[in-house]
Formats: sequence, structure tokens, C-alpha cells
Amino acid sequence: MLAIRLLDITPLELKENVAIGGNAMETYVGTGSYGQHVAIGYYALRYATTATEGNVAIGESSLYYLTTGTFNTAVGIGTLGAITTGSNNVAMGRNALDVHTGDASVGIGVNAAISHTSGDNIIVIGVNAAPSTTTISNEIT
Repeated sequence: MLAIRLLDITPLELKENVAIGGNAMETYVGTGSYGQHVAIGYYALRYATTATEGNVAIGESSLYYLTTGTFNTAVGIGTLGAITTGSNNVAMGRNALDVHTGDASVGIGVNAAISHTSGDNIIVIGVNAAPSTTTISNEIT
């Protein structure tokens, strides 16, 4: 079943957002100068607020808790699901960077850096690949 959510905001507040799927961008109110989001999937970008900009969430619960982060790309179920304020992250593959809360990091592969909680500038590639610690910054794995 396909559900397209029409955001309950005026055309001037839309800011070029797309929300497709049950509860996608559920709490977005659309005021301010931010926007330009793509949310596809059940609960994608669920808690996005007006202080978010330029995020792409494709997959159930991707960018679920994001409230003030900008320019994140999450493709896959649960990708960047716990992040609230991080920016400039890329996650591809189910649960990649799931509990990550930092900035400027990349996780590619199913469960890539799934347990990385904080720290910035990490690159983790591969199925179940993990950085050396859950809080490391500036590392390629």
C-alpha cells in the first residue's frame, strides 16, 4: 500500500519537502527558512523539525529521531535512526550508523558502524564492519 502524506502546512511553508509513507515527517510543521527534505518510508524523518534542512531519508525509520541536523543522507531501514542533531552524514544499508550521533561520517553496508555512538569523521564500509571503538573520531575502517 502506498501512502502519500500531505503536510498540514501552507504552500509558503512547504519548502520543497516530499513525504511518502505512513508517518513520514510526522511532526514537521514547516515554518522558518529550512526544508528541502525527502522522506520515503514508514516513519522516515518522523521527528524532523523546522531546524532541519536538506535531509534525505529512504527506508523505514531512517533518520527517525533527527530534530535539528542538516544535510544527512540515509538509505535503508533504520539508517541513522537515533541521530538527533548530527549533520553531513551518509548511511547506506540496513541499520548503518543506527545509533551514531556525530557529524560528517559515512557508513556503507548492512549494520556498518551499527554501535558507533559518538565521534565525527569516520568512514566504515562493509557488512557488520565496525570502527575500533564506539566513540572514535577520524578513522577509516
